[in-house]
Amino acid sequence: MNLFHEINPSTGEIVRLCDGKHDPVNFHYIREQDSDWSFFHAWQKSWPTIRPLLSELKIFRRYINADRRFRTVGDRKELQPQ
Repeated sequence: MNLFHEINPSTGEIVRLCDGKHDPVNFHYIREQDSDWSFFHAWQKSWPTIRPLLSELKIFRRYINADRRFRTVGDRKELQPQ
């Protein structure tokens, strides 16, 4: 099942996670990714009453992707300790 984050376009807040029922007139949508759960879990522990912004999720995704790339580079044979 494809899940999407529903984003309020006027505030940039992520409102909720939804599946197939979209309201494209009032909301924007972005596809949910597996790593998003760790972002929302950490966010809720820190700020349980405040909704995260889409820009904050995008920064998190960029960091996670960079972390994966660096881990892959670190696996190169020539970078391993001798």
